[in-house]
Amino acid sequence: MIRCRSIWGFVFLVSTVCCSRSFAVLLLYEPFDYTESNFLSATTVGAPNSTTSPIGYLAPNSNNWYGTGIDTGGYQVANDAQVLSADLTVPGLAKPSSTTKALNLGGTGYTFRLSLNTSTPVSPNRNGPNSTDNADPLAGTDPTLQATDTSHSGYYSIALRVVDITGLNSNGGVLLGFNNVIGGQTFNPTMTAAALTIRPKAGGGTGEFQLGVVKSGSTNFQNATWDAGTYSTNSTIFVVGKYQTVGAVYPGGSPVQSDDVASLWINPSSSTFGGYDPAGAITNSAGDDVTTSAATNNHTLQSFLLRQNGTALNNQIPLSVVYDELRVGTSWADVTPGLPGDYNGNGAVDAADYALWRNGGPLANEIDTRGVTNAADYTEWQSRYGNSNSSGIGAGANVPEPLTVWLVATAALAIGLRRNRN
Repeated sequence: MIRCRSIWGFVFLVSTVCCSRSFAVLLLYEPFDYTESNFLSATTVGAPNSTTSPIGYLAPNSNNWYGTGIDTGGYQVANDAQVLSADLTVPGLAKPSSTTKALNLGGTGYTFRLSLNTSTPVSPNRNGPNSTDNADPLAGTDPTLQATDTSHSGYYSIALRVVDITGLNSNGGVLLGFNNVIGGQTFNPTMTAAALTIRPKAGGGTGEFQLGVVKSGSTNFQNATWDAGTYSTNSTIFVVGKYQTVGAVYPGGSPVQSDDVASLWINPSSSTFGGYDPAGAITNSAGDDVTTSAATNNHTLQSFLLRQNGTALNNQIPLSVVYDELRVGTSWADVTPGLPGDYNGNGAVDAADYALWRNGGPLANEIDTRGVTNAADYTEWQSRYGNSNSSGIGAGANVPEPLTVWLVATAALAIGLRRNRN
């Protein structure tokens, strides 16, 4: 924690820092900021599209998007997705001002898969390693984290706008989630982990629907846990999903396990961004866990899917859904970046953040080392003092003068001493 001491009228800050460090990491930030065109046919890296090699854009994580569900008829534009000039903004979520595109898909068409394995621009689409295999060293030490969140677990966040649910199957279907293999294939993937599900609202009005989560599978969404809320078309929704491995992971999926947990947060408060798992998730643990494959290094969370119906007309996917701001990581903070230095999540870097830092945290939107309150956090706060969500997310705006910092420190110290006397 951070302690204040007064010697001969001067204020000194003494920091005692815990030693643990987190290896949480952002695996992917995908703003879909590509040329407005078909998603697959505008290939920038890789072979031309075909049944066996449906390669699309090279994503920021140096892996290509692949089309799946492309049958023997080969690639068809009608089954592709479209990059649009659209911008889905989530209040409080950090977003570069230069990104103004989004991806539109839905109905009958290809499902798109992106590997999460670590690759490089000169060596894309590698078969490992994968950072979701790393344990979170803070698991079991912080009460806001699951004690069993030890390996093979991942988070995603995405902004979406459901545009048209005309004809959507009353049982619904699966929109997106993690997958356990990589690359293209001729059939639609059947495994989706921490899957976001959708169905029309029973008895609801035009354009009303529900969202839910299912641990694994794209066809067993009848086992989903459904959120009680009602959502409407043409509104921006922000979701965070988590697949948490519980217990051991067996290569090849044998013996079959059924103790993993999927969680989903819908429109979480921006005050939680950059912090730890908040309350309010809906969870699902029904059915078997995601299996692994020796052919792909036994990673559980190998890739990410954006689903369409494939070539079968089953009306399990809305006719139009727009996606933006996809992030995949190994912690809540990875996929919910807020305003750096806004340690209390109120949308501004101000004196209240200093007071929270002085008291030892915990700190949301931490820039230095997650879970460690130290002197570097003060430096980062000072360099961003005065920033707000309305003034941008960059560093260096309105850096406080030394006198301002001294006054803030003195006021905070006086408050603390007054409380101690009381």
